[in-house]
Amino acid sequence: MRAPLLLVLLILLVLLLSAGCGGDPAPAGDGGHQTVKLKLASGDCTDATLQLLASVRAAAQGQPSQCLQVQAQSIASLQQALSSRIRFEGLAAGPLSVEVAGHANGTCKSPPLFCARASSSLPVVGNELDLLLYCWGGGHASDYAACSGGAASGTTELDVSDGGCADDGARRVRSVRVKLGSQAAGGCTAVSAQDFSTLASSLQSRLQLSGLQPGPMQVLLWGFDDGACRADKLVACGQVDLLLPEAGALPLRCGASPLAGCASAP
Repeated sequence: MRAPLLLVLLILLVLLLSAGCGGDPAPAGDGGHQTVKLKLASGDCTDATLQLLASVRAAAQGQPSQCLQVQAQSIASLQQALSSRIRFEGLAAGPLSVEVAGHANGTCKSPPLFCARASSSLPVVGNELDLLLYCWGGGHASDYAACSGGAASGTTELDVSDGGCADDGARRVRSVRVKLGSQAAGGCTAVSAQDFSTLASSLQSRLQLSGLQPGPMQVLLWGFDDGACRADKLVACGQVDLLLPEAGALPLRCGASPLAGCASAP
């Protein structure tokens, strides 16, 4: 009688263990607290954009943000790089808000190259929270703005700094032309300023760049002391190399025509 009884007990034990292993994984931690990982997917990010990544900032409601040095070749490699490095531990049951932003520099400074934001309630099924990434210059501008704190997708501004113009040099500039990256130089635009501050403000309004894609871009600016942008009237120039979506400052140099050290005026 003992053998059949032991067999029945063994079968019951197996059934109990099987029942305990089924269903969703229990939340990690003690006292109902949970550890949550992130599951990433691309909303409109290309591999070329993700390859510009240098750092990622992640934050969960009620926990300090993390800034991590990260490189990726694709959304799959980004998921692999972050899976063991970003997790939010000791989360209590209730509302949960998570934000993630990737940057082209190593300091997690804005504007972000991509961003994602998600809200849920704990406990999270499977201990994973789905996040959809939206990229600067991608096809979902409103989604990017929503998760980036209002930053405009594909748009950046340039500051104009004094690289040796002062007020006397600024007063000589009567027209300008601008070249963005591989595009042809823009048309001739008349300007007028009594000091460098006024000239810088006027130029910055013309250097609000939009419709751009992430990546390196060179900006060239030429200033002329006539109203027709004649190359032999060049009296000012500026050049800056950007890694979009990072903003930058264009130092403007002034001098007598012809001005040495400037890229050839168009």
